[in-house]
Amino acid sequence: MQLGDRLRAIRRDNLLTQKDIADELHVSRQTVSGWETGRSYPDITSLITLAETYHLSLDEMLREDEAATANLVKQDQQRREARTVYLSAFTVDIVLFLLAILHALRVPGSRFSPQVSLVLSAAILANLFSVGPSYRRYRLLTSKRVDRTMSLGNLALSIGLIVIVLILIYGVRGFCPEFIGALIGGLGGLGWSIVYRRLKYGPMRMTWNIW
Repeated sequence: MQLGDRLRAIRRDNLLTQKDIADELHVSRQTVSGWETGRSYPDITSLITLAETYHLSLDEMLREDEAATANLVKQDQQRREARTVYLSAFTVDIVLFLLAILHALRVPGSRFSPQVSLVLSAAILANLFSVGPSYRRYRLLTSKRVDRTMSLGNLALSIGLIVIVLILIYGVRGFCPEFIGALIGGLGGLGWSIVYRRLKYGPMRMTWNIW
């Protein structure tokens, strides 16, 4: 028996409707219908909740359905990859930021040419805006549903961060390569983040919520 057929049969045996299950899992009734007809598969979090609701083990839920098992393996791999990308982007930004601090403090051996300073400043802010999308992808892969929103709160914080960094650089070094790099990297990274999310998720609902 395929997973969808098993889910339908178990639900009916427990005298539950698709809406009952949808409310329990915080998903739409159409999502539950898609699981039962085989158009889609529940993620591991939903499967665990279903197993607990029906007092079954995951082995019993997935028995004889190789496609559903393969889908879970794929989901787990995607979550691992998303987590690696997110942590890598965060780590790279920390390293670049430390290099910039050493350069600003004129620590021996950490002085860079104007060209390198410009690239370093641009890379810091550009990479900073890659942390957000990578974290969002990881969060979506570990949650039950996709929240298609564009956070005006995050946008305002990002613009504020760019302005603060530019003011600090200008106050210490004036109009220098670091200032130009931070300006290009900040605006470029922010623009790329907005375009990426628009292309990835399509029309999105505006909200002031922070991540």
